[in-house]
Amino acid sequence: MMTRRALLTSFKDYLRDDRATMLVEFIISAPFLFFWLVGSFVFFDAYRASNQAEKATFTIGDIISRLTVIDDDYVDELFQLQNSLLPKTRSNGWLRITSIMYDEDADEYQILWTENRGTNSVPLLQEDLNLDLMPTMADADTVILVETYVPYYPLSRKVGITVDRWENQLTYRPRFVGSLANSN
Repeated sequence: MMTRRALLTSFKDYLRDDRATMLVEFIISAPFLFFWLVGSFVFFDAYRASNQAEKATFTIGDIISRLTVIDDDYVDELFQLQNSLLPKTRSNGWLRITSIMYDEDADEYQILWTENRGTNSVPLLQEDLNLDLMPTMADADTVILVETYVPYYPLSRKVGITVDRWENQLTYRPRFVGSLANSN
């Protein structure tokens, strides 16, 4: 039988033994490292996708602001441009272009025309106009509202990103004319 001293010495030797500590530490920390690695990829991909969608909106808006007349064929080409600026996995969104005029007497914004392309896109109606997007305008002044919708599918929903689309809405003033004409 072991004496109390021998038992205490044996227990102290067991506590000082560090032969498998690295393995135990790895087993404890490996799930956290894996989650951090996957999370880094997901967050980077979400940031990149958001940035690409925003750049596509800015590019289309800048092109439109330089036009004097727009027609259906040109809107189709702009929609193709939007899709080409985005990765193929995100290219099934929609584009909506709206010309809006401010009427000072009625103190309201009036939709002159709207064009839309893509899956599930609908024309912008007067009651759906977001007035928070509208800049301060003079009477009979016009702006072009460019709206893009790009679906987003995160690499993993376990990380906390639940966004399923990127929606961008920007207003531009026509550069060379008072109002962008729609030839349709």
